[in-house]
Amino acid sequence: MRERLLAQVRARLEQFNTGQSPAPVLDPDAVAEAEALLDAVPDPADDLEVAHAVGWMHWLRYVALDPGNDQQDLAAALAFFAPVYRAAPDAVPDQVRSYFADDQSDAPDGPQAWADGAAALLQEMLRTGDRGVLHTAIAMLRNAVAATPADHPNRATMLSNLANALEARFEWMGTQPDIDEAIEAGWQAVAAAAADSPYRGMYLSNLGKALRLRFERTGRTPDIDAAVDAGRQAIAATPADHPNRAGRLSKLDNALQIRFERTGRTPDIDEAIEAARQAVAVAPVEDPERAGYLSNLGIALRLRFELTGEQPDIDEAIDVGRRAVASIPASHPDRGKWLSNLGNALRVRFSRTGNEPDIDAAIDAGRQAVAAALPDDPSRATILFNLGRALVQRLISPAGVGQAALRGSPV
Repeated sequence: MRERLLAQVRARLEQFNTGQSPAPVLDPDAVAEAEALLDAVPDPADDLEVAHAVGWMHWLRYVALDPGNDQQDLAAALAFFAPVYRAAPDAVPDQVRSYFADDQSDAPDGPQAWADGAAALLQEMLRTGDRGVLHTAIAMLRNAVAATPADHPNRATMLSNLANALEARFEWMGTQPDIDEAIEAGWQAVAAAAADSPYRGMYLSNLGKALRLRFERTGRTPDIDAAVDAGRQAIAATPADHPNRAGRLSKLDNALQIRFERTGRTPDIDEAIEAARQAVAVAPVEDPERAGYLSNLGIALRLRFELTGEQPDIDEAIDVGRRAVASIPASHPDRGKWLSNLGNALRVRFSRTGNEPDIDAAIDAGRQAVAAALPDDPSRATILFNLGRALVQRLISPAGVGQAALRGSPV
């Protein structure tokens, strides 16, 4: 795959050079082919042939485009040429070589411009879902960080944005070095931020999420412990009326739930429930994330019920689960996941009480969850599994066994 895509990009470069026509590099398919090539390698910065080809593609587009429409391609070209220049300075265009040879820390098109361009690409990804821009954003942010003095006031934000971009690529492609680098950048962002920085809570919360993601991949206990600690520090650094306080409380809740599932420690699930309650309480009713906070609270309450058997916990878990589902439109992308969470709580209560309407409602929620989950939803397998558990539980219940016997069906 890599060789074929690399040959396609190089063919366009050759067509430009031999025909002196910009058409081969300005063709929309040219950018798509370059992004596909970037997707085919773990990290373009470690594959100089790929970085060289993509860098030249963006450089030629920059040369061909009208002023004002060319800056994104210039920034991308410089980002991909940077590792090539370090290894082989003569392999990049003369202007690029001169650019890298000069100190660019204060240049108007230097590190801050790269960081701003990368931030715009990340916003574009959130708006369009085009994750292909991540490679370019990461390359730009790496260059921005490398060219920014350690004491620069904007360096912490650059590091945090780099960590977020690497984390997003890890969630997409699953490459371990990305999450390792994301965590290192996250630690550096926290270290670079002043104690009274208004962004310190954000840096800590983002770091906690990255640590949690790595724990879910590797199972290393120090990561989940550090994630919980970073989450607690994030809340301490976030004012009570901050608009992102609910989201940071929810991230702490997630880390505590995951550690509870590993250790079974009651204080963790108690603290998770308290964090989840606070997230729901401070989130405005119109907050689009509030349904997720409600669903997370329901999960935490169910987990504690399974530990302690306290009936009010499972009753409340079902109540908040229903509120979560009722508060979102039928087209919401997470509707299937939250219906499945509700079904789990209903199934668990049925296992304690034997109340048949609960298992019927659990199966109905599970079926709706499967119908709502998109075919490429990463939660779809879990949603199907949860429905299967509810169907089996109804089948093996006394009522289910009796009905099967009346039909002459095997049990």
